[in-house]
Amino acid sequence: MSRLRISPSLIVACLALFISLTGAGVAVVSALPRNSVGTAQLKANAVNSSKVKDGSLGAVDFASGQLPAGPTGPKGDAAATNAVLRTDNGGGAASRGSVSTVTVRCAEGERAIGGGFAVQAENQRTPVSVKANKPSGAPPDRWVVAIQNISDTAIEDGSIVAEAYVVCVSP
Repeated sequence: MSRLRISPSLIVACLALFISLTGAGVAVVSALPRNSVGTAQLKANAVNSSKVKDGSLGAVDFASGQLPAGPTGPKGDAAATNAVLRTDNGGGAASRGSVSTVTVRCAEGERAIGGGFAVQAENQRTPVSVKANKPSGAPPDRWVVAIQNISDTAIEDGSIVAEAYVVCVSP
């Protein structure tokens, strides 16, 4: 039986081989800057499903028609067949420095989908602050307009009048 004799030259040769192989690998990795490989550097069919992490792609990554349709959603409400504009100008007079609100409501069975206001004053240059909206938490059957007369000068009748309107729909 022969024994393997390890000579100093064999150790130096193995060490040189190890260093040269490791150095080349490190040189390739350090020579490529981060995010430098893109579509132009990839060969055709180089990226396949085994190389893509599951769940990492979104619907925008697929061409039209490649993804199956999802389940059918619930049926929506019937379209509105009747729309009407309702107005209220019976309140909403704000004297200088005061706030007044006007609420206009839809009829029974109607639903509010929007609204607005118009402001009338003797002196059209009188500063006014107006806010119109559907009250949060209230059923969508009304529109509320709040006006504040922020004038510091008196006008003839002393007030500003707001007219509110609401667009109502019924099925």
